Amino acid sequence: MKTIRNILAAGACTVAVALYATTGLLAQELRLAHFSPPTHFLHTHVFVPFAKAVNEETKGSLSVRIFPAGELGAGPAEQLNRALNGIADIALVLPGYNTSQFPMTLVAELPGASPDPKTGTERLWESTDLLADEYSKVKMLALWVTDPAILMMRDVPVNSLADLKGKKIRVPSANAAAVVEAWGAAPVFMPSVDLYNSLQTGVIDGMIGSVTLVANYRLDEVLKYYILGIPPTFTSMNLAMNQARWNSLSDDQKAVLAKLGREMVSNEATRLYAAEAEEVTGRLRAAPNETVIELSQDARAEFAKTAEPVVAAILKRLDDGGHKASQLAEKLK
Repeated sequence: MKTIRNILAAGACTVAVALYATTGLLAQELRLAHFSPPTHFLHTHVFVPFAKAVNEETKGSLSVRIFPAGELGAGPAEQLNRALNGIADIALVLPGYNTSQFPMTLVAELPGASPDPKTGTERLWESTDLLADEYSKVKMLALWVTDPAILMMRDVPVNSLADLKGKKIRVPSANAAAVVEAWGAAPVFMPSVDLYNSLQTGVIDGMIGSVTLVANYRLDEVLKYYILGIPPTFTSMNLAMNQARWNSLSDDQKAVLAKLGREMVSNEATRLYAAEAEEVTGRLRAAPNETVIELSQDARAEFAKTAEPVVAAILKRLDDGGHKASQLAEKLK
């Protein structure tokens, strides 16, 4: 006599066989890990729609399960290892936290590298041949740059380079650290989740980064001055997929992921960062306890001129190391 367990097992097997006969492969689930909270627009407006589109366009042969807020392991710096080790199938990666792995991608974050985020994202994609070595161990599904970074200060207004001298400034990457140091400040590297407490307690005097961080981490409670007009720099981000997991997929599934990664995730993330930055900046301008400072043309020129030799030195070091950094810099402009 068949037990209920045997009957259920047989039913499940029948469903699996039917699915295989229909699609040619068993349904598979991909684990997408990121470190942002589930309220972040990347989660709600990019990753959730991406997961839905993957399921629809593969006719159910692929699904994406999202693990936000570091559920598969906390810390932005560790996300690349999540993808490399297969803890996650897909992970949100900030190259700035993995400088040795992404030296060429980080050329896009140098001051003045691109005129705007949309152009920066498009030209990075047009330059993937120059980035191939950096993505040899993972499959790069999506790649984009965020809104231009601004300077944000706890309680010190900055109207010129002299106002920044000796201040402790959080930076998002090693390249940004070199620039901030040239400006006379002390760069401090730390993840976004530590910003609130570090600003509140005076561990840092300010930060350079996307103004969207203000909304996502309530930093307007511990910041007062927002300085616009420093040389435009963009934070780059990507979705990296475990290479073995990618190799296990069918050609049709790969085509869907590649198309959605570029046309949906990369473009929508770029657009949303720019839109969010504009909205947050507008709210800060209207807030009675916040001050938005527009640098004068002379101050902008001073910041830009001081950064130029740093950029040149970084490009030369990469070129001397066998990279085509100067060539990439030209393509990004």
